[in-house]
Amino acid sequence: MIVEEEQNGKERASYGKQLLISLANKLTQDFSKGFSETNLKQMRTFYIGYTKRPDSI
Repeated sequence: MIVEEEQNGKERASYGKQLLISLANKLTQDFSKGFSETNLKQMRTFYIGYTKRPDSI
């Protein structure tokens, strides 16, 4: 119930988008280019997919 209220019925909370934008800006300042919001989303997708793969491969 808490999550549903915080997210207003959406799959993700609205602060998540702002978090990615802030993180992208900070990483770009610290490490230069390659850390856009789009790249961070792709990195997250890769990480989630990679960590769920079977160990036997």
